Amino acid sequence: MEKNTSSLEKKNKMPTVKQFVIFFTVFFACNLFIILVLGAASGGSAWTSMLFHNGSTTDTFMDFLNSIRDASSDDVYTERNVIYPPLSNLIFRLLSKLISPDLAATQFSQRKLLLLDRVSMMIYFLFAVVCILSMLRIIESYANIKSKGKMKIYASIISFLMIISYPVVYCLERGNITILCIVLATFFLLFKDSESKVVRELSYIALALSAGIKLYPALFGLTLIIEKKYKEAARLVGYGVIAVVVPMLFFVDFSAEEASVSAQIFTTLKLNLSVLSSDAEESSSVVVNLIQNLLSFATKKSSFNLSCVSIQNIVFLIFGSDTTLATMMIGVTEIIALIMAFFAKKEWQKLFFLCYIILNIPSASSSYALGFLMAPMVVLLFNSGSFRKRDWVYIVCFALLFAPLPTLWYYHPEVVTSIFDKIGYSYNSKLNQCIATYVFQFMFVFLTVDALTYSPKKKSKKKMAALSAASEGAVGTDVLAADDVNAAAQENDNTAPGAETDVNPNVESGKDNEA
Repeated sequence: MEKNTSSLEKKNKMPTVKQFVIFFTVFFACNLFIILVLGAASGGSAWTSMLFHNGSTTDTFMDFLNSIRDASSDDVYTERNVIYPPLSNLIFRLLSKLISPDLAATQFSQRKLLLLDRVSMMIYFLFAVVCILSMLRIIESYANIKSKGKMKIYASIISFLMIISYPVVYCLERGNITILCIVLATFFLLFKDSESKVVRELSYIALALSAGIKLYPALFGLTLIIEKKYKEAARLVGYGVIAVVVPMLFFVDFSAEEASVSAQIFTTLKLNLSVLSSDAEESSSVVVNLIQNLLSFATKKSSFNLSCVSIQNIVFLIFGSDTTLATMMIGVTEIIALIMAFFAKKEWQKLFFLCYIILNIPSASSSYALGFLMAPMVVLLFNSGSFRKRDWVYIVCFALLFAPLPTLWYYHPEVVTSIFDKIGYSYNSKLNQCIATYVFQFMFVFLTVDALTYSPKKKSKKKMAALSAASEGAVGTDVLAADDVNAAAQENDNTAPGAETDVNPNVESGKDNEA
């Protein structure tokens, strides 16, 4: 009987944080090892092909440096047609004051001179270091708080792996300010429910700044609506309005004599809200223009594009460049994700669906924007209650999206070239981008079905007592007790994702808990 009971315990043992972290770490390490071996054997070109198309490094960091050059000009909206919101341009304009005025005003054809300027590169490196260290601290602090300091080693490992993950490294290589948006949005998502009023308020301000930089992170504010925190949501809206409007005032030329300051402010607000079109007689709101750009499913990326993870990639792959069908599918999946964000049981699931709404928009979707998924993954690991066996599916998907994957076909590109030719897409040497769309969309479908088909049941006191006794090693050879353990474990697999239980297998104190 003892052998039979032991077999039941082993069969129904639920996964733990330790198992997930070990898998994630080993998967990361194995891929990094292969990358280093291939890189060393190819003189460095094999591993650089993960980030740079065919090993080309001519445009590295230029999203950042181009923006400094653009924002240094007074005609940032009227002639250079920059679609960034005012807060983004304000940040870049302030940074442009730290470099040579002649260099900041260089012609577009000579913009890459900024790559050779030591001051410009030092500014970018400091920006990158601040973002990386902030992300490290945010994730580690959240994990330690939720685990009450019992998982420090796991918190440190996960936070470190996140800052060297493919989306983060790729975003840094591009020099895109999205990395700052990710840091600010992640702080909000992880600390919006902090016990500290100051931290909570800071998290609202952080999201407002993130939305002021890129606009679309404002969708994360729906979490407060979902949680029925309407007063907090109202304050968040107020912070957001300030983050969008106030930066416009920094573009006012107060030294002008031909008009009053009030007229200058009014004119500047109008200019900052307008971008002249090529017709020069038509103008449109820069905010409206940016939103239209984000929502232009069919015109921004109107063909199969591995650099985004939107559902339209799958539509284009199967049906060709049918932009009408792609738009319909995006609309349908966006509505489903929005509904599921309100009805999903666990917090990490709600966060994932909100991330999906953003990343499914083609023009807002990119490989480096997958960094927004760090928040739902960290919440899954450290604040999701008891795990289920099916959670392995999500952990594997997260690992495939975050781990840097080697270009396995580097020495034989002809293996995949024919595949790219069939779909009418140029050769891509980045394995992460090749699989990201399918992994991301599969995860969305699996999670949606999981949430819809889930039927929660309440544990009986008898079953809970049997499970607690088993976890303490108090179950002997009694067959009835063994049956209770088995039933309780099966019920545990079907427990509501958001339900609290007395037995939490995720909180460990140096060694595995026994089922």
